[in-house]
Amino acid sequence: HQELNLIPDLSITENIFLGRELTDRWGLLNKKAMRERTAVLLQRLKLNVSPDILIRDLKVGQQQVVEIAKALLLESQVIIMDEPTSAISEAEVEILYGIIEQLRAEGKIIAYISHKLDELFRIADDFVVLRDGQVTETGSMKGIDHDAIVRKMVGRDIARLEDRRTPPDAAEELLSVAALS
Repeated sequence: HQELNLIPDLSITENIFLGRELTDRWGLLNKKAMRERTAVLLQRLKLNVSPDILIRDLKVGQQQVVEIAKALLLESQVIIMDEPTSAISEAEVEILYGIIEQLRAEGKIIAYISHKLDELFRIADDFVVLRDGQVTETGSMKGIDHDAIVRKMVGRDIARLEDRRTPPDAAEELLSVAALS
């Protein structure tokens, strides 16, 4: 989900198993088994936190990893990530890229939706361009450049705007403020 679909006052384990709880032969929650499976998922995704920690105590990037863990619990073969880096730090982005590489190595298919083209050039094998709700082009990322992708997105050539202003003289005062309250 582009918006995280987690309950802040539940633990990581409770969020991952919400709606798919494990029970014992008497129909009681098997909290131990759920916690153990959560720990394995977190270790696999290199999130070194306790399965018992509450979601509200996690950073946004860590919460996104919990969302991925939910998909992996179901052994999903296709994982859709809708602008996953929109609200996380650069360090968390690097962790996410590592997770994506690991999932790819496991044969998972990642549909990665982003407007940040630099991300796509780093992690994508193929692209699909949508314009006005329609697929306008598909292809391999090999041999395509930034400008070509932009052309496909907007449907025409885009002239790059260059900043032709001359930089200010280093000694020139640009702003002065006095008695501000």
